[in-house]
Amino acid sequence: MRIYKNSKVPIAEQLAKQIKKQIISGKLKEGEQLPPFREIANNLKISGYTVVKAYRILVTEGLVTENNYEYTVKGGNT
Repeated sequence: MRIYKNSKVPIAEQLAKQIKKQIISGKLKEGEQLPPFREIANNLKISGYTVVKAYRILVTEGLVTENNYEYTVKGGNT
């Protein structure tokens, strides 16, 4: 994943959009857990809160479910 920190698009939205593409393309499959938010935050050198915001965007869009900060891809996304 690539994040553009100088973009006018907020980082959480950039991240959510990239994950959404992976879900729609089938790269991330139904029932698959998204990586822990701290792992993504460390890899991209961004705030964990930003990753949680991105994951919650996906929850709101109905692509992912959340259970105690564990995020799982929902079915029927293609």
